Amino acid sequence: MKSIFLTISLSLICCQLYSESTVKLDYSLQDKYLLELEHPFSPLTADEMLSDWGKEYKIAQHFAKKLDLYPAILSFRRAEALVPPFDSLRLREIQYNILFCYYIGKKYVEVIDAFEHSSLVHADDTFVAYKDLLAMLFDAYHKTKSMEKAKWILNVMQRHFPSEGRRLVLTQSIYDKETFSLKELSSDNTAKLCLEDILATLYHKKKSETEAGALYLISHAYENFEEDYNLSEKFSPVLAEQVKYLSQYAAAQEGINSLLSNYDALKKSPRTAAMLNAALPGAGYFYLGQKQTAITSLLINSLFIFTTAHFIKEKNIPAAILTASFEMGWYVGGIQGATKAADFYNQRLYEQCAHKQMVAHRLYPSLMLSYGF
Repeated sequence: MKSIFLTISLSLICCQLYSESTVKLDYSLQDKYLLELEHPFSPLTADEMLSDWGKEYKIAQHFAKKLDLYPAILSFRRAEALVPPFDSLRLREIQYNILFCYYIGKKYVEVIDAFEHSSLVHADDTFVAYKDLLAMLFDAYHKTKSMEKAKWILNVMQRHFPSEGRRLVLTQSIYDKETFSLKELSSDNTAKLCLEDILATLYHKKKSETEAGALYLISHAYENFEEDYNLSEKFSPVLAEQVKYLSQYAAAQEGINSLLSNYDALKKSPRTAAMLNAALPGAGYFYLGQKQTAITSLLINSLFIFTTAHFIKEKNIPAAILTASFEMGWYVGGIQGATKAADFYNQRLYEQCAHKQMVAHRLYPSLMLSYGF
């Protein structure tokens, strides 16, 4: 009866100890990538360049293009203070550049502060860098756990830029490790079917040939495939952009499928790790591939058990109670440690799989940016 009670108690401990950690996904923009991005705003006029604020702005741009962000922000701040109040377009441009500097430097709290204390809060889709602004704000709010504001920004993105909004929905689900949502999003074949319909209309191909063409475009979503399907001849610019989006979105869906299948195949069960460690101290760590920790755990628990048995044999009950209490601490601690180790293993595994797919399919908000300095 006692053994049954002990087994049930340990099972409950193993179940209660499991709590998954927060997933951490981030991407550092490469200098080359940033420098290749187009500047969104019109050049300063001759008069603007001679003004005090214009001089500060040019200095700030010089530092920004070298990604020397701290002096760039200081110069942009001075330009912001000097620009005429009636020049709202240039003021908003300067404030955007300040926010962009903070974002590149991963200062997400400062990004939010720069936005919420600037005229950018009144920006709309007439602002040339509005899409990039929304992408950065979504990322910053999400990184700072301001989920309601991140959701609001996502809704704005979906309303003004539906294509990018759908991609950000994928991003949010990956960030939050919403497995059920990811399975639903990846199984939706609407993008692929739309692509097939476009190809069927333009090329008058059979169903099998249309499917093959769609799969080709999806597999080459981030390459120059215009020559193979003569997009420049057959497609209008608007339709070509739609085909590009559909193929990239469908490719991202395939990436999510790959993420989920790889993660499911390689992940470890925290409950199994805990139960193994409960059955034999160290077995849970061995299950996770931590052989040295497994051996250490087994030796320490064995030492306390042997010492306790020795004291009992010698009828030294106080010493036996002391060593038994130490053993119980190590034993329960080992169960908890195996559970947390499995949790950590799964977290790192998910982050590795997710990071690979998010880079490959440009699902990081920073990789969705169209403009730079």
